[in-house]
Amino acid sequence: MNLNQDETLLSGRFIFKDGRVVPDDTASRIEFLKSNVLVKVATSDDGWTTLFKDPNDNRLWELTYSSSDSHGGGAPILNLVSLNEARTKYTKFTG
Repeated sequence: MNLNQDETLLSGRFIFKDGRVVPDDTASRIEFLKSNVLVKVATSDDGWTTLFKDPNDNRLWELTYSSSDSHGGGAPILNLVSLNEARTKYTKFTG
């Protein structure tokens, strides 16, 4: 369940299923990638976004949440970012 070379954005959602709010397949995949594949390399100064590196191809991915102003932050979004973007946003990132 690695990231494919043609992927640049994974946008999860929460859905109602059997009377409960649950993550959709994409949100579940993002959680799997975050926990099992990607390597955390930095956190933004405000703590709301996290920068990950894919050890398979060294691409950088930013994890954000769809409703960061809401309790729990909303559904996860994993977005490909450039090295320059990462260096600008993540002041402690030296990659």
